[in-house]
Amino acid sequence: MQTLRTFTSALHDHGIQTRLIECAIPMDCSLLDSSSAAIDSGDDECFMKEYELLNASSSDLIAQALHFSAKEKNTSLVVILELLIELHQKVSRLEQHLLEQTQARLTLKEQHTIHALGHGVLCCREASFMLDRFYYVRFALPNAQQRDIGLFARAISPGILQIARIHSSNTSALDSFIVAKEMEQLRQKRTACD
Repeated sequence: MQTLRTFTSALHDHGIQTRLIECAIPMDCSLLDSSSAAIDSGDDECFMKEYELLNASSSDLIAQALHFSAKEKNTSLVVILELLIELHQKVSRLEQHLLEQTQARLTLKEQHTIHALGHGVLCCREASFMLDRFYYVRFALPNAQQRDIGLFARAISPGILQIARIHSSNTSALDSFIVAKEMEQLRQKRTACD
């Protein structure tokens, strides 16, 4: 089983310098026929359609708020912002249910858990990705459950995917999530030392 240390070592071997945060995020993925994230196979067009649909349905306002909350030092403002985000998510779910606008998602062939997340990389312990092949990946961040993130990634090792194509609003959401988790881990270490 791979650990955070082995993931970090593998990333360094590929010239990727990023800090990793530990997590346990369920992820679905499918191997692409295409030889790049540009989607050069007609069989992969359905993945591109869902990728675009997911971005169109995500709220840029939520991504901006999450990005803001990661940088904010005033904890009372962060709490208020998190409560407003949660309220927005609940209203969105209710609206979606009432209007019956549930979007059909593709059934992806593989299910894994993201055990470590870094800027531009996803690390899965039990996965056996095919090296240098591209995958379509879909998952939801724990802080934005109603918002699925779709992306295209290339396997750089049996357990590591390097993101090759992702919408900028999702990049911001991922980066904000990583920063928030890092801050949480620092607070836990500080509390443990006191």
